[in-house]
Amino acid sequence: ESLLTIINQILDFSKIESGKLELEQVSFDLREEVGDTLKSLALRAHGQGLELAWQVHSDVPHFLRGDPVRLRQVLVNLVGNAIKFTPRGEVVVEVNAESTTEEEATLHFQVRDTGIGIPPDKQETVFAAFQQADTSTTRQYGGTGLGLTISTCLVEAMRGRIWLDSEMGTGSTFHFTVTLPMVDGLPHAGEWLACDLHDFPIVVVDDNATNRHILEEMLENWGLRVCSAACGPQALETLREMAQAHAPLPILLTDVNMPGMDGFELVHTVRSTEALCETEVIMLTSGGRPGDGARCDELGVRAHIMKPVKQ
Repeated sequence: ESLLTIINQILDFSKIESGKLELEQVSFDLREEVGDTLKSLALRAHGQGLELAWQVHSDVPHFLRGDPVRLRQVLVNLVGNAIKFTPRGEVVVEVNAESTTEEEATLHFQVRDTGIGIPPDKQETVFAAFQQADTSTTRQYGGTGLGLTISTCLVEAMRGRIWLDSEMGTGSTFHFTVTLPMVDGLPHAGEWLACDLHDFPIVVVDDNATNRHILEEMLENWGLRVCSAACGPQALETLREMAQAHAPLPILLTDVNMPGMDGFELVHTVRSTEALCETEVIMLTSGGRPGDGARCDELGVRAHIMKPVKQ
């Protein structure tokens, strides 16, 4: 895979230098493209113990016209770099609408990590061909140094720009914008919902604050009433308070991997508590760990979804 990536990067760079790189113009669902791209990188991130999350805000149009393959290439380059240079913590992708008209939308993408950071004197050169932050980076992490150069050219071809903010030891945020034509006559997200979710209660449990925030916003946009908890015991307290108030049983949406009481222990306790045992549960997992599916079935978990969650 690494050899194929390097060959493709060199071929792309040759096309760019000769002016032969052309962008397709097809209709696509932005959220599908972002979600599928990050799913393809999730196992690599989770294998390093990293959280990988993404959020496309509600002001971003669903359907646009452009070259989804090249947009995915930019995301793979930036998110792949973020994973590579982040020994612990998280990588988060966020998309906002910078401006929209009836004809087109300018989107602002951010790829934020908690990695090693880039020295101030190297932040301009990382976008140049065959450059990395320093030679020791190349020795330790590998790569051609072409990914950011190609990404810059692709972004500029989509009428955008690319830049970064970084602090040594804290992490980096790579930003880029693209301007794409709108596609008319297709349904918005709210029109796809087959049932009325307004005011239905749901309890979200995740020890990662970024994940909680993203899930809260996503679920609230669908009309659900969200309560959040940072750990299993806090979630149990919330569920018991709801039961004592004779409120309808909520859906429990919980991460598996949490310190202390993990998701399976939480669900086991819920199933063992008479007032809570009928609670519907959805489990969030960080990858294909052997036995997770069987444990979910044993505990009566309604569904288990691999992170990052696709809207």
